[in-house]
Amino acid sequence: MKNYLKIFISFLFISCASTTFQKSEFRVYVGKAEWTKEEIEICEYAISNIKGMDTTKLVFSKTNIPGQGQAQPLFRTMFRKSCNRTYIVRVQECNDKNSLCFGILPDSAKVGLVGHELTHIDDYKSKGFFKMIGMGVMYSISPKYKRKVEYETDSLTIVNNMGKETLIFSEYISQTKLAKKRYLRKIRKFYISSEDIERIMKNIP
Repeated sequence: MKNYLKIFISFLFISCASTTFQKSEFRVYVGKAEWTKEEIEICEYAISNIKGMDTTKLVFSKTNIPGQGQAQPLFRTMFRKSCNRTYIVRVQECNDKNSLCFGILPDSAKVGLVGHELTHIDDYKSKGFFKMIGMGVMYSISPKYKRKVEYETDSLTIVNNMGKETLIFSEYISQTKLAKKRYLRKIRKFYISSEDIERIMKNIP
């Protein structure tokens, strides 16, 4: 239960106090490691696949996180209308502790990862403050609810024209020797399988 509380508290209070947007700017890229031109282009491509995401304020951050990606609204903006909120997409920073990280992923896998996190944000945009809080609590304490959310998010990422990239990310994670066994168990438990990705792709008109 202590771990769940830590996750929930993190969900509530993750913030980028030093991050500011210039007028008419919708994206900033931060972190100890610089974002390459190619990585920014990957994020922009993922954004272009989701309707309305190009006018959403987004902070992309390279940092140390439990998995490969996270997406949350900045808590200080959660009381605002969804169109005025700021959201943060966090990806795993490459350092001595993280051999499996954003920088070494194949470009298509990066698109799949970023697309998944942006699809989470697209869902957040339809929720008010109290629904967001309720979702955060349920996600933290209910494995069944977490599986449902992640499966639906993966499915929508595929529908958002990033099925091939979602499949490449899934297969890369399952095949790389850099992934720890604990992380692989988490992926298999909560996220969509390669077989289901291919099935959904075949059924898209």
